[in-house]
Amino acid sequence: MEYRNLEEIIDDCKNLGIQIDEKDISFCFLNNHYQNSELTYSVIFGRTDRDTAEEYKNSDAIKTLNNIINERYIQKEIERKAEALNVSNLEDTLIKKSKIDEEDDISFDKNKKGMIQLLKSIKKAVSEKKMDIKDALKIEADVRIKLNDKFGATDNDDSNIIVVKQKFTGVCPYCGHEI
Repeated sequence: MEYRNLEEIIDDCKNLGIQIDEKDISFCFLNNHYQNSELTYSVIFGRTDRDTAEEYKNSDAIKTLNNIINERYIQKEIERKAEALNVSNLEDTLIKKSKIDEEDDISFDKNKKGMIQLLKSIKKAVSEKKMDIKDALKIEADVRIKLNDKFGATDNDDSNIIVVKQKFTGVCPYCGHEI
């Protein structure tokens, strides 16, 4: 969200006869995130009692402002993220996979190839601006960790073996001293 978006919201509320400012908009966004009006009110306006926060939250101006913000920004953000993650295709894929017969069982190699393909699709989604870089990095890290844990897809650079020869070849049967 940019400052011009704040100005648009303020202008729209003025057209509806509601006087608001940036603090009111901040309250709505934070309250939507925290789901705790008392906490949100105290963060923005300072310490207060529960009744004041609830009264402020239930005022007509804030209810109207919440509706405007939900319609314009929150729902659009949810739709954008859902599109980026292709949730509808994911649900279809999960339903199809749940119906797989025993003879169509997915093998070890198919699982590994699928996870590698997932890594490629994450990179493609980032390049097409369908996914935030922050989200992509987190998902990619999770997939790589799973690849290492489940499939042993590690680098072979750590395969050096050090052989240490024994210093002593036997133990004295009388005193236990190494010979």
